[in-house]
Amino acid sequence: EPAAVGKEGRTYRVCTVCGKEETLSTTEALKPEVSTGIPGHSDRGNPLQPKGSGYELIRLSGERIMDGSANRTQETVISDTRKIVIDSYDSEFKKTGTQELALEMDEIGAFYYGQNYNFIVFGQDNLEESSSKEILRIVKYSKDWQRLGAGSLKSAKVTAVLDQFGNFSCAECNGMLYVHTVRQTNTLNDGIRHQTNMTFCVRESDMAITDQRIEVWNPSTGYASHSFAQDIM
Repeated sequence: EPAAVGKEGRTYRVCTVCGKEETLSTTEALKPEVSTGIPGHSDRGNPLQPKGSGYELIRLSGERIMDGSANRTQETVISDTRKIVIDSYDSEFKKTGTQELALEMDEIGAFYYGQNYNFIVFGQDNLEESSSKEILRIVKYSKDWQRLGAGSLKSAKVTAVLDQFGNFSCAECNGMLYVHTVRQTNTLNDGIRHQTNMTFCVRESDMAITDQRIEVWNPSTGYASHSFAQDIM
């Protein structure tokens, strides 16, 4: 019979008299392509990553239930069972282990697999338009998810970040983590808080935020009002 290719990557043919299979050639079974977090390239946070001879999957488990108040500043939490779960798999996608991480703030917004570290971004609203309230916390982990440090972003010009209907993009180069993401502004002259974007960079050695571009008009650094999908490279 004509040669056929099985799911295991083996090319074979079958004798029409005795039914015996004859292997002609074998190839490595196909595996899904995944993001590698290559430094200097944009990464929107692919949850599946190669690790050793297998893979690692990061996901959010559980749920948070709010009381449904129309006024967001007055909403209260009824229950919160959320946690970050990291599943390990071998090369054949058989589960080999699980570990959990706690959420450090109200929301989880992004994660980034860097060259030497992993990063998770947590955040919360700043509807008070306070210059001293922590809006984003970028937490640095080792490759086996041990917490190593964190950096914080504070600004009265940012009132919300992680629920602004846009992507959170990271890139890495020479020990610096660059972040470009959507955000909600403070109340502007028209009395409205607008959706825009912002850029900032973090020095990985001590997690200090060394520079930030959060002005409402700064076209030289990629600013664009109401732009919902941008990447940084």
